[in-house]
Amino acid sequence: MKQKITYRLLQLVAALLLAPASTWAWSGSGTSVDPFILMSEADLQGLATNVNAGNYDAEAVYVELGGDIACTGTFTTPIGQYDDHPFSGQFDGKGYTITGMSLTKDGDYVGLFGYIARSIHFSSTQPNPAVKNLTISGATITSTGSNAAALAGYILNGSVDNVTVSNTNIVTNGSIEKSNIGGVIGYIQSGSVTNVTVKGVVVNNAEPA
Repeated sequence: MKQKITYRLLQLVAALLLAPASTWAWSGSGTSVDPFILMSEADLQGLATNVNAGNYDAEAVYVELGGDIACTGTFTTPIGQYDDHPFSGQFDGKGYTITGMSLTKDGDYVGLFGYIARSIHFSSTQPNPAVKNLTISGATITSTGSNAAALAGYILNGSVDNVTVSNTNIVTNGSIEKSNIGGVIGYIQSGSVTNVTVKGVVVNNAEPA
């Protein structure tokens, strides 16, 4: 029995040593007292990868920015997917700015956050999702579907506070009114939005005449 346990431990150690290194290096543990600190575009992509894989469906993940982030093309996937694995956590930009974000999606729910909603797996003690204290500047969001904006494509039971979006282009190939395309949020079904500033945001309809 002891030999079997030892062999299993060796297997686990080997798996950890041979696992590919992640391209993000967060500090923190993702809790309210020890949030993840994101410092780079790769960290944003890492958050998207984990959220969209359902790694934070059971309880709220707490995330903060540790500085301004300049995007150059590494961050390509909106954080949070429709229904299955939404972003259900707490995101505090701490007053920092994400610049140059460029997202193109052949489909719905496009933005820094594709879909923000309370996880169906949450207990009653878990808070509703929230995004606050963030500036997005110089972004380009391109969508062939609906629910697209710089901050969030869709929000259900979430809150947004103290967010600025500036010098940003939102491009859709469908009807702007019918597709829920906006500068900050594409569509909010329920929740709250306070202290939002929009400057120099252009929403384009690229649908052929």
